[in-house]
Amino acid sequence: MKIKIIKIDSDNVFFLSQYGQCYGKWKNEYMPTLGEYSVEFDYPHMLNKQNIRKVKDDNTGKMVDKDEKILIVGKVDELEKGYISIKLGNDYIGFEIENNVALKQGDAVEIRLEEINIYDENVF
Repeated sequence: MKIKIIKIDSDNVFFLSQYGQCYGKWKNEYMPTLGEYSVEFDYPHMLNKQNIRKVKDDNTGKMVDKDEKILIVGKVDELEKGYISIKLGNDYIGFEIENNVALKQGDAVEIRLEEINIYDENVF
């Protein structure tokens, strides 16, 4: 996903994307500067019934900070045992997920997270 970093505070970066304004922890060895990056996201825990739920289909494609949480609203693109891929516009974010969460491909979902890790996808 393409983001534009607008503020850096310790290892937290605040960014804009086509899905809204949000923040996360920068996890590469180097600290970024303000500007545009192509990144991947990682949630260091498994999603469960407490942080993912079905929502109405009319407001997908969002990644924002709200009430001191990271709010992601998208559609289930892929669902396999222990893994879910969420589609935001033309971008995807993958998560590990507990098997007892009742979702299916195409469901609109809202995910609330306390943290998310960010990696520059151009660094190997």
